[in-house]
Amino acid sequence: MLSVSAVLFDFDHTLGLDHHLEHDVIAQLAAEVCKQPPLPADVDAALACFRSGTLGLDETLIESFRAWGYPPLRLADIPDEFRSRALREAPTRVTPVEGACEMLATLRARNMTLGILSNGWTELQVLKARLIGFPGPVFVSQQIGVWKPDPNAFLIAAQRLKVAAASTLYAGDEPSVDIAGAKAAGMFAAWTDFERRRYPADVLKPDIVLRDWRQFVEALEAG
Repeated sequence: MLSVSAVLFDFDHTLGLDHHLEHDVIAQLAAEVCKQPPLPADVDAALACFRSGTLGLDETLIESFRAWGYPPLRLADIPDEFRSRALREAPTRVTPVEGACEMLATLRARNMTLGILSNGWTELQVLKARLIGFPGPVFVSQQIGVWKPDPNAFLIAAQRLKVAAASTLYAGDEPSVDIAGAKAAGMFAAWTDFERRRYPADVLKPDIVLRDWRQFVEALEAG
């Protein structure tokens, strides 16, 4: 039985979808300015480097565009151009996951403490949350200085929500990042398996496996 007083969420593929926004912006920008535009896998690798906290966003973009043949003297302009395009396109790209808005409205009506903890860059993740009408604070790895799956990221979010980690549930779609990190921080964890994937055998199991958001509300009521 779960005794939960607060819920933290991942955003991407949990509450909302951005339909490959950052990937497409990087690919489009590189196609316009680089001598050797990247393959899709190259763009994915660059984004993974940033999202894991290995490199900062500016450093990731500058090093990637350098490798793709962009003139060195103009590399400093790339991060701002990327941010500008991504923020401009976000309102036409971001959509809520089915059932997410209804679920959030239900939890809010019950005075549940809510927040988002997301890896990424602050302005975009905050904007994406606002675009689906998320009613709580948004904690972003770039802002707090710690990246999931580090349990300290989860503990910082709980501290800023003024809730105990032991009574907080974290919901996310990446087992090795979201579930492992939340469990290491002493939280309950819900795996948002909306794409019907196989759970890794070497990752600690979640407390709840969700196939849709209605099931989540029912699980909390049962608890």
